[in-house]
Amino acid sequence: MSQTTGLHDFLLKGIKDYETQKVVQIHSKKIGVTFRLIQLGIILYVVLWVMIYEKGYQSFDQAVSGVTAKLKGVAFANVTNNPSLGATVWDAADYVIPPQQNSAFFVMTNLIYTPGQMLGNCEESHDVFGNSCENDSQCHSGKLVQRGSGIQTGKCVNSTRQANLSVCEIYGWCPTEHEIVPRPHLLSSAENFTVMIKNNIEFPQFRVKRRNILKWMSRLFLKTCLYNPNDDKLKYCPVFRLGDILKYSDAVNKDIWETGGMVSIHIEWNCNLDFDEEDCLPKYVFRRLDDFQSHIAKGWNFRMSQHYMDGGARKRNLIKAYGIQFFITVYGTGGKFNILTFSMNLGSGLALLGIATMLCDWIVLHVTHKRGIYRKAKIDLVAEKVVIPHTNENDDVQERSSLAVLKKPNNSKTRRLVIRRHHEFAMIPDSVCRSPIPIMKEFVIARSPELDRRTNIIPEIKLKQNQLISNQSILSPILGSMKDSIMEFIRSLISGLLEYETQKVVQIHSKKIGVTFRLIQLGIILYVVLWVMIYEKGYQSFDQAVSGVTAKLKGVAFANVTNNPSLGATVWDAADYVIPPQQNSAFFVMTNLIYTPGQMLGNCEESHDVFGNSCENDSQCHSGKLVQRGSGIQTGRCVNSTRQANLSVCEIYGWCPTEYDITPKPHLLSSAENFTVILKNSIEFPRYRIKRRNILKWMSRLFLKTCLYNPNDDKLNIVPSSEL
Repeated sequence: MSQTTGLHDFLLKGIKDYETQKVVQIHSKKIGVTFRLIQLGIILYVVLWVMIYEKGYQSFDQAVSGVTAKLKGVAFANVTNNPSLGATVWDAADYVIPPQQNSAFFVMTNLIYTPGQMLGNCEESHDVFGNSCENDSQCHSGKLVQRGSGIQTGKCVNSTRQANLSVCEIYGWCPTEHEIVPRPHLLSSAENFTVMIKNNIEFPQFRVKRRNILKWMSRLFLKTCLYNPNDDKLKYCPVFRLGDILKYSDAVNKDIWETGGMVSIHIEWNCNLDFDEEDCLPKYVFRRLDDFQSHIAKGWNFRMSQHYMDGGARKRNLIKAYGIQFFITVYGTGGKFNILTFSMNLGSGLALLGIATMLCDWIVLHVTHKRGIYRKAKIDLVAEKVVIPHTNENDDVQERSSLAVLKKPNNSKTRRLVIRRHHEFAMIPDSVCRSPIPIMKEFVIARSPELDRRTNIIPEIKLKQNQLISNQSILSPILGSMKDSIMEFIRSLISGLLEYETQKVVQIHSKKIGVTFRLIQLGIILYVVLWVMIYEKGYQSFDQAVSGVTAKLKGVAFANVTNNPSLGATVWDAADYVIPPQQNSAFFVMTNLIYTPGQMLGNCEESHDVFGNSCENDSQCHSGKLVQRGSGIQTGRCVNSTRQANLSVCEIYGWCPTEYDITPKPHLLSSAENFTVILKNSIEFPRYRIKRRNILKWMSRLFLKTCLYNPNDDKLNIVPSSEL
């Protein structure tokens, strides 16, 4: 019962009590002005930077975005030295490869065209590294030249493209490509091609949708406008001329049209949704990502092939396409007023005012001439004092009356708690001493019980609710005029601005408490220094990189498909197995295939593995029914399957014969593991205007042709070329 009563009293005491910090008020113009200036700087930072510039009163949402690009424009090229091209007109269906990409598009501006290639024996290209020879012994029959064009036949032949050079003969697609870049670029009017970018965004948190084709834009405006950042209307036009994009991206190097490159189109949506949604408008920024000043691995190109049959023979046209890869990135932030965000940022800003107190405390206690006096006024000391009992009983009684006994051990020594406080300050409310009404001030001071007993007064220091009493004469109480009261109030206000208030502290001399406190401090300091500052780099501001990456594959594979005469003995290179030939930040490598040649529209049996297509009679096959997971339209007839015994299937009208889905094992492109890919990655940090790419300056052309990535080598662990 007594324990319950004690707990009840303890809880009631805690509820009824109120604790407030005790402060020391210092009258010093230097310290007061320093304190107010630091406070002013922090307040300006919170108001101007955090609240206004960074919109600290808003909560933000990131935009969900979708973007597409549609190109228009034609180019004319009369290639007199290549009759297969001749006088040709190129439109978007020809130079946009592939026709659709995710947040990107590629425009071919130049090309090397090798028409009518056939499988056979011919000389290897003269610029394939390590393929030169002096005699047949240096050419190994059956060797796959992964960075070349085919399989060596074992013969060394003279090169027809370079004098005094012999190369190994290969079996592959002949004749091999003759790599001479046309200058000037064949699609000379590519600068005048236009691209229309459609961008839709949504801020899900605020349920706001926007798009870059604004409500006031008409069909005629979209057909005639061209983007111009210096015009109030045309700076929102979503139609861009390619030449203007490169001009705005500072691409002064003209070789980009001949050898290709990478350009970033950045769409920014920074929207203040506290205002009208129609004020949420896009901003376009253009950057060139590749390093056009480098002579190694500059530009961008890839190969693709067009296969066809000519007189019963398989042929292909090989195209090495040079062009510009445009990367479209969309960044959107929408903000609206939020009371929680506002209160948290305001509270964090006000908490920074503690920095002013911390700095001024350090100045007061360690720099000023009167630091000893200030320290005594600010700090109350609590310590254990060892007292040896005196033989004089009166002295012992006097000692015991002034000090409280903390601990009394069995030996002759006594440990007592010593508390040092400063009572030399008068107990006068600070608000009263600052009162603009003289009679109230005089009334309180005249009745202060401390006036006659205090002689040692420090005029620079006032303890709140322990006010100093001046020995100066006090004017007799009179009722002043309103003007005098106002002037007194202003003087009191100015005096308050020049004062510095600091919290009063109690200093405890105790090894256990002191060591515990320092260990906790040490742990926090180590966390801040080692983790926050060093590991997480808390001393840095960060910027997100604008990036562009492309992949170029090399390697050949040989497959002799005896059960499919349409394939037969075939050599596959990057123009055949990379599908599509160009993608944004990705690439696909074909390693196996099922080949169904010569399909024609007509009637034939449905594939035997189509679910629900088996039948016993014609009544189970419905004429005109589309088989969505099959190969065509049912004709209404039930026929015997030629692919599986004792099975009847519905006849269909479609592309016949249907695919026979049997996966070749092992995979046809058996040397795919030895294919290599070179990744070109260019980045820019816009805030710091720094550009980098993964092909470093010390890498030579020979190094890039021979190196392969190796994570355990100091040089090869950063090379951009790797085997699959």
